[in-house]
Amino acid sequence: MNENTVHLIKSARLVITINSTVGLEALILSKDLIVLGRALYREFNQPLLRKYIHGYLVDGVDFFDGSVITNEKAQEILSYANK
Repeated sequence: MNENTVHLIKSARLVITINSTVGLEALILSKDLIVLGRALYREFNQPLLRKYIHGYLVDGVDFFDGSVITNEKAQEILSYANK
């Protein structure tokens, strides 16, 4: 099957997964979700989901452009683990 997972999730009433980013996408799209494995997001509610996602969104950093991240920004990123 070559369907876009977001399209499939939007069309679903319920998503069942073991441990996949599909489960995280289902939470983002507010779909009912059953997690059969030990996924990090298994017990996420909407506030915890937002906090998790915002932990990866740091102003002034593009993780994919290959530029150097300053020590200050690195410390900011690491501080999310303690929140």
